Amino acid sequence: MPSKTRTGPGLKLLTCAALALCGAAPAVAERPLDSIGASFWIDSPYRDFRAPRPILSGRVLLYDEADDPAAAEAVAAELRRIQVETVGRLGFRSPFAEGEILRVYLTRREADGLRSLAARAVNGRQLVGPAVLLDGSALNSRQIVRELSRLVHRAILTAYGAPDRSFLTEAAAELLSAPELADEDVEAARIAAAGSELELRAHARSLGRLYVEEFVRTVGLVGLRAVFERSAETGEELLPGFLRAFSDTTGEPETRLMVRFGARLYALLEAEAGPSRIGLLDLQAGAFDAAAPGGLALRHRTFLASDHAGALRVRWPEDAGAAAAVVRYRDASLPADVVFLSPGDTRTVPLSGVARVDWVVAGDHERPSAMRAPALFEAISDFPFSSLAPQAAASAEGSRLFWTTATHAELAGWVVFREELLSDGRVLRSAPQVLPAALTSDESYRYAYLDTAAARGVYYRYTVWAVTADGLLARAFSATLRTAD
Repeated sequence: MPSKTRTGPGLKLLTCAALALCGAAPAVAERPLDSIGASFWIDSPYRDFRAPRPILSGRVLLYDEADDPAAAEAVAAELRRIQVETVGRLGFRSPFAEGEILRVYLTRREADGLRSLAARAVNGRQLVGPAVLLDGSALNSRQIVRELSRLVHRAILTAYGAPDRSFLTEAAAELLSAPELADEDVEAARIAAAGSELELRAHARSLGRLYVEEFVRTVGLVGLRAVFERSAETGEELLPGFLRAFSDTTGEPETRLMVRFGARLYALLEAEAGPSRIGLLDLQAGAFDAAAPGGLALRHRTFLASDHAGALRVRWPEDAGAAAAVVRYRDASLPADVVFLSPGDTRTVPLSGVARVDWVVAGDHERPSAMRAPALFEAISDFPFSSLAPQAAASAEGSRLFWTTATHAELAGWVVFREELLSDGRVLRSAPQVLPAALTSDESYRYAYLDTAAARGVYYRYTVWAVTADGLLARAFSATLRTAD
């Protein structure tokens, strides 16, 4: 039997007290413990905790099965950040009673996958005798710190007592514990985003976190704290106050937050297209339902545009939900662009040079649609220009590009990219050069671009894109030439 380090006589823990404060459901990897179970987990003969290591001036005792000074230092740094940033600068309340010592129990051998924060008692919504119980057998040092931070932040949020039957408390704890997405979080979000119907409650730690982050971009972390405070004072569910805070700050409808979240999600991540793919014929046949799904959900469809030219014109129904089209280009160095759609809108999305378009419709938890609202898609050619005739030539003054269009519509201008192959094999792309254009014309226009900064005797590749009135790009042409010696 392994040797034991006793933690003091008669340690009794309540059932995940930090969770029980507002009834939030634990994550899948956690299981609730009764008072006997928590003590049994700590005092089990299968645990081999070393002597407690005091950190943060003795305010935290770390019981670790490994002699790992680096882990202790990382734990101390994170708990110090929580005290200084979350509690200090942002003003969140500490969940621990005055003078309490936080005990952290960290196993290095498999221990039922437990990840929990418990306490001996709750005094005025503050925890007495708090203890973190963490199975670290399958976690690296960064993940251990992340899980510890998440548990403490969730205790901070649940200590307010804000009623929450949604995922917001869990998602907010995720955001506060990790301002930057870890690789595993990105992958989890990418997998979830591949679906055709996304329910945020089912993905609190990935999609839910990004949803709360979108709120924070506008309202701020202090505004997030205020939502928890108001909900605790009034007894109102957290979600309505959360959405109202967004609407009051921005002056926009509450559903706009879900649309922004969906747009940023698909602009950030390129999810697997297969599960939500929809073809051109299906779009033209009215197979895409633009009605708002219920609850905190997204309807998502992916159109792969790599084999298509021209453009897609979409008429968004009057009874449709708020939506966005996220346009991703074949040139992976170009960021994705977004067009927002409201009921009754008509938008045209060019397909030249476009790899895919992700269509997302925001759910409305107050007014979900009971009827289908098919969006009307039409394939068109010659958008935003028609009959383009390009030319390129080298001259003593520099590289010259000429092109002529027969007509154009909704054309905001042109951008020209220059690429140069360096001796080490890298491709150097210059900043885009912008040329203005008349918005619409039924007559021919001729354009000219002179690159006076081009070096002599060098091969350059120029790519010209049209810019639509919605800020989308349509690939016009490319030309490779060698400048004069």
